[in-house]
Amino acid sequence: MHLLPTLAAVVLAPIASAQFEVLSSVDFDTPFLFVDPTFAVPHPDGGTVLGYTKTGNPIGPATLVLSRVSDDGQLLWTRDDPILQRIGRLDSLRITPSGVTVVNVQASAFLYEEEGEILAIDGAGNLLWSAWPAPALGTTFVGRVAGFSPSGDLYVFGHTDGDDTVSALLIDVDTGAEIWRVDLTGADPAFDLPTLQVGVGTTDLFAVWRGATSLVVARIDPTGQVLYQRSLPVTSVTYPEVQPLIATPDGGLYVAVSGPEDQVVRLDALGSIVWQDSVSGFQGFTGIDLAEDGGVIATYRRLGGRIRRLDPDGNQLWIRSGPAGTRRFAQVRAAEDGSFWASYTLGSASGPTGGGVVRYLANGGPGGDVVLPSTSSDAATFVDEVTLGAFDARGHAAVLHTSSVPNPGAMFPNPSILPREIALVRIALDELTETVECAQSTPNSTGSLGLLRAIGSPVADRDSVALVADRLPPGQTVLFLNARQGGFTPNPGGSAGDLCLGAPLTRYLGDVTTSGAGGRAVLQLDLAETPDGAGLVPVVAGETWFWQAWHREPGSGSHLTSAVSVVFE
Repeated sequence: MHLLPTLAAVVLAPIASAQFEVLSSVDFDTPFLFVDPTFAVPHPDGGTVLGYTKTGNPIGPATLVLSRVSDDGQLLWTRDDPILQRIGRLDSLRITPSGVTVVNVQASAFLYEEEGEILAIDGAGNLLWSAWPAPALGTTFVGRVAGFSPSGDLYVFGHTDGDDTVSALLIDVDTGAEIWRVDLTGADPAFDLPTLQVGVGTTDLFAVWRGATSLVVARIDPTGQVLYQRSLPVTSVTYPEVQPLIATPDGGLYVAVSGPEDQVVRLDALGSIVWQDSVSGFQGFTGIDLAEDGGVIATYRRLGGRIRRLDPDGNQLWIRSGPAGTRRFAQVRAAEDGSFWASYTLGSASGPTGGGVVRYLANGGPGGDVVLPSTSSDAATFVDEVTLGAFDARGHAAVLHTSSVPNPGAMFPNPSILPREIALVRIALDELTETVECAQSTPNSTGSLGLLRAIGSPVADRDSVALVADRLPPGQTVLFLNARQGGFTPNPGGSAGDLCLGAPLTRYLGDVTTSGAGGRAVLQLDLAETPDGAGLVPVVAGETWFWQAWHREPGSGSHLTSAVSVVFE
C-alpha cells in the first residue's frame, strides 16, 4: 500500500469546475481477484476507517482488511483478519463515540451464509474482543449489527438457520457479552441475509425480515421489550430486496422494498402504515436517506439510474436522471446544507466504464459532479465500484472506489472484472470562509444560543450557498434576513435577542420555513435573485453580504440566531 501524492493534481482541475475539491487520497494495492469495497466511516477523532474483504477465488479463504487514514491522507494503521469458514463479506462497520470500531463479518460457504463474527477494534487498530451470538434452536446464527443503544452497547438482530426464529440482542460494547436476548417467531426458514435490514432510531432497534408469507417489521426498546411486530403488505415477498431502514426522530420508520413495483412504506411510531408509494419501470432501490424536512431521497439502479425526492406525506417533489452515461446509482446521502449526494457507476448493461459522485440541490437542481479517475498504473483499468461513505463533522465525504481491468470471455467461477487497487478519497464542496458578526447574548427557549452558518462555495457564479440555522426550538417558523452591512439593535420589535444586521434590512418572505424535529432550518440561496430592498439582484464577486435568522418561540415571542457575513469571489 502506498500514498498517491500526485492524485489530487490529476483530478483537481475537472473537480474545481464542478464545485468539488479533493482533500486527500490514499491508494491500496489489492492483488486478490474478489474485492468488496464496502464501508468508509468517519472516525470521531478525525480521519476515516475503511473496510473491505478480499479473496483469491470464490470458495477459498477470505481476509477482512481494516485501515484508518488521517484527514490529510496518511495511513495510521491497517490490519488483516482471516474470515471464518471460507469466504465472507464485511456486513457492517460502526464506530462508537469513544473511537472503537465494531465490525460484523458474515462468513459464507459459497452461496450460503454461515456463522459470522463481531470484532471490536480500538483507536490504534488493536483487537479488543471478538464474539458471535449463539443460535436459538438451529445450527447457526445469521445476523448483523444494527447500531448502538442509548447506553452505547450494540444492538444485534439475526436469524437462526433452519427454523422460523429471529433474535434481537443487546451486546456489551466493552466485552462482547450478551446483556439481553429476545427470540421471536415469524421468519421464513429459507431466510437469507439480504432480506434482513436493521436500524436504530433515537433509542430503539428496528428490523425488517422475510416471513413465510410477508415481510415482517418489529420495534424493540432498549430493555428488550417488543413494542410491535407487524406484517407489511407489499407486492412481492418471494425474493424481496429491502434497503437499509431509515428511522425518523418521532419513532416512525421508512422501509424501501424492491419487487414488481418499488415501494417506499412510511410507518408511524406504532408500526401502522401512514402511506405507501409505488413506482414501476425502473426497479431496484440502491439507497435511501432521510431528508431535512422528514421526507426521503431514494436512488435506483435501472434505466441509467434515477433519484427521487419524496416529502413527508409521500408526494414526489422531483425526479432526476443520473449524469450522462450513468449505469446505476449506489449510495445516497442527505447533506447538512439540504443537498443530496449520490455515488454512481458509468457504463452500460455490458459492464462499467467509470464512476463518480454527483450532487443535487434541495430543489433538484444541479449541484456539481466529480468523475473519479482510475488510480492504477495499468492503462486498461477503470473505476467500477464507488462507495459513498458518511459525512464527517465538517461535511466532507469519504469515497471508496475500485480500479479494475476487464476479463473478457471469463466463465464462472472467474470474474469478468479483476480489481487492481482500492482508493479512499475525501471530497468536499469548495468551502467558503464565513465571518460571525455577533453571537446572541441570551439563549432561546432550548437553553442554547441560536447559530447560523453559511455552507458552500464562495464563488458567486457557482450559486451554491446554503444557510443553516441550528440550535432552534423544534417545529417553529423561521424567517431569514439579509443586508449589505452589519449593525446592532437589541430586542428589535420586541423580539428577544440582538439584531446584528444594518439598514436597509430585507426578508426572504417567499422562503419562510420551519425548524425540523432536530431544531434546524435550511435555506438554499438563489444568488442570482437575492432580495435587496424593493427588488431582486444578483450577488457578484467582490461583494460582502450579511445574513441572520429570526424564529418563533413556543407559545409566544421570538428570538434570533447569530449573524454571518460572506465575501464572494
